[in-house]
Amino acid sequence: MKKLFTLLTLMMITFSGYSQAIVINAGDVPLPAPIVNFDNLYGTNAGNPIPGNDQLWNYSSYFGDTLITAFYVPETDPFFTSNGVQFHTMVFKGLTATLGYFLNSEIAFLSSGIYEVGLSIQAAAFSLVPFTGNTLDSMIIPAQKQIFLSDKTIMEFPSTIGSGWHSSTRRFADFNLTVSAFGLNHTPGQHVYTTVRSDTIVGWGKMRVYTSSGPSIDYDVLMDKVHEYNVDSFYLGGAPASPFLLGAFGVAQGQHTNEAYFYRFNRKGNGSYPYLASFSYGADASYTALADAFINMNDLTTGSKDLRDVDYSTLIFPNPSNTNEINIKIIGREINVTDYAVIDLLGRNVQQGKVDNSSSGLITLSLNDNIGNGTYVIRLMNKEGREVVVEKVNFNRQ
Repeated sequence: MKKLFTLLTLMMITFSGYSQAIVINAGDVPLPAPIVNFDNLYGTNAGNPIPGNDQLWNYSSYFGDTLITAFYVPETDPFFTSNGVQFHTMVFKGLTATLGYFLNSEIAFLSSGIYEVGLSIQAAAFSLVPFTGNTLDSMIIPAQKQIFLSDKTIMEFPSTIGSGWHSSTRRFADFNLTVSAFGLNHTPGQHVYTTVRSDTIVGWGKMRVYTSSGPSIDYDVLMDKVHEYNVDSFYLGGAPASPFLLGAFGVAQGQHTNEAYFYRFNRKGNGSYPYLASFSYGADASYTALADAFINMNDLTTGSKDLRDVDYSTLIFPNPSNTNEINIKIIGREINVTDYAVIDLLGRNVQQGKVDNSSSGLITLSLNDNIGNGTYVIRLMNKEGREVVVEKVNFNRQ
């Protein structure tokens, strides 16, 4: 009887100390904020994460001090919303190191997973002088949009250790090509490509990341091992394009582009999309030569009193501004703002500098003359490099 009691006690101790694998369901991943900031860890010597069960990935001492801004724009076009799309984000489709085009990736959050279900392309025109030397040569891309016949799967629900998914998505971009040397004059063409993506959950545990207030809490995460690439094809006048023509632009039928091997750490709750952390290895299939790493800075907490726990608000004026100047007033708290950045809607940093006129909480920024009219995001940072204000502004100078 005593032996049986001892055995049961040992079993209870064993089970009470056993950690169960994390499961992420649809309700655990809310839509992202319209503006999400990422810290680029490149150059910090952050080590490679190791797959495994019940791990602690501690990156709380790594801070790259280089913030990248992504925009997740709520979708309003019925063409996409009728297919479940909630927002789009701009990405670049590269054909060569110097040739490519921007498109909007249309994203749908469904009960079964998160999917890219379509794309839209804004009208664009490119001079081909760098390739042909002829000022009359061009590629014109008309505005277009499409829903895929099969979606690209970004995440499946539920997901846990051992889960995996694969998708192959055909997509296209229409264009008109003028190349005098090949007798082409606004000849209709099509870039057809297939995006192939494979995901496998190879680890689970906790992740700790940097915040300016100290190490974050330990977030429950799943480690997603991803391989993604495109297979390109090109058509002119309804037939495969000549290899001689393609060679002049440094492209080829069936080429693999945008090849990417990377790990993503997925967590639950606000700030969980598109990931808590991402480690990219470029075209290195061994996942060893780290090329880039990013930490999602949105909705992080240390578990202690945080800067944003204290209420304050911002007033921005005039907005829109018909001059180069914009004023920002911080109300409710005295914050030592030291730096600013101006970001365009492609996520590019078009202007940055030091703030030297923040007396009484009023900050006046002046936009350079060479920056065009339009909508921009103003980011203000404190002396620790932490973002404390994010505001959209519109410049409409006469």
